[in-house]
Amino acid sequence: MLGISTMLRTPTVILPPWLLVLLFLPILLGISFVLGLGTRHLIKSNWTKLTFTILFAGLFCAVFYISEYKPTHKIIVTDSFSGQVRLLLSKDNKDKFELNEYGIGYVSESTYRQGFKPRVEKNGKDITDEIARSLSFGSMTHATIDGKVIGPYQYLSFTVPGQPTDSLTSDILGMIEIHAIDTTQLIKE
Repeated sequence: MLGISTMLRTPTVILPPWLLVLLFLPILLGISFVLGLGTRHLIKSNWTKLTFTILFAGLFCAVFYISEYKPTHKIIVTDSFSGQVRLLLSKDNKDKFELNEYGIGYVSESTYRQGFKPRVEKNGKDITDEIARSLSFGSMTHATIDGKVIGPYQYLSFTVPGQPTDSLTSDILGMIEIHAIDTTQLIKE
């Protein structure tokens, strides 16, 4: 059950997660049965084929769960905010998941590289499932503002559902110009 529930929560690009479960479950059970049968005959055990099949299936599910595990970090979105959220790669060793009114937060390099699953709360309600499909990694290339070259900067972004609160939230350069993003904290790639 742990492996199936993990697969159902795994974000996919093209196919829905339940279709992947239907595809991989018979393959997993077939491979587990063959390995269980071979192990039973190899060690000449009195255990049933089903016991070995369940052991191998459980082992495969545990390996899948471990490979998909990433730490969870809580991100709190203000009650009035809707639109694009960006967590920019920061020089600081500490994550700053408290978003400003433009949906900007900062993530440390170690957390960014290691990967994590955000748990997003708005109005005290968990909205993680609503933002899961829009979660993506991105980068801003070199740009010039007031004769100064800035960038490139990397970030993690997702969209909080609802009517966007401000047109600037989709434009990183506009947010830098109004000082909504502190470029002194960011790592240039």
